[in-house]
Amino acid sequence: MLPTKDGSINYTAIRYADVLLWEAESLAELGRTSEALVPLETVRARARAQATDPANTLPAITTTDKTELINLIRHERLVELGFEMHRFFDLVRWGIAADVIPGFVANKNEVYPIPQTELDLNPNLHKTQVINLSLMKYMRFTIFTYVC
Repeated sequence: MLPTKDGSINYTAIRYADVLLWEAESLAELGRTSEALVPLETVRARARAQATDPANTLPAITTTDKTELINLIRHERLVELGFEMHRFFDLVRWGIAADVIPGFVANKNEVYPIPQTELDLNPNLHKTQVINLSLMKYMRFTIFTYVC
C-alpha cells in the first residue's frame, strides 16, 4: 500500500487466507471434508513456510471427521485472523458466542440498533428493527465486490 497526497486509500478488505478458510469451512459443513483440506492446507503451508523450522511446524491436518475438521478450521481462523476483528462475527455466525463470551446475551448482543438518523429519514423503519451482526461480515463483502 503506497501513501498518496490524500493519504492511503487502498486497504485490505478481505485477505486471501480469509477466503480460503471460508471455502474450507463451507466444504466441511457440506460434508466434503477431503476437499476442505486443500484450502486449509494452503493457508497452513504459507504460515509453515515462514517458520524457522518448517519441517516441524504446523503438521498437516489429515482428519476427515466432519466435527473434528470444523473445530480445526475454527481454530485456524482464530490464529490466522487474530486481531483482525473477525472473531466476534465468527462466534455469532457459528451460534456459539454465548458459550464463549462472558456476559453475551443471545438475541440482544448479536444485533445493532438502526441509527436514529436512518429512522428519521425512512418512516417505514421502526425502532424495534435491528441489523443482524452475523450478516455484517457478508454485507461488507457484498459491498466490496460491487464497488470493484
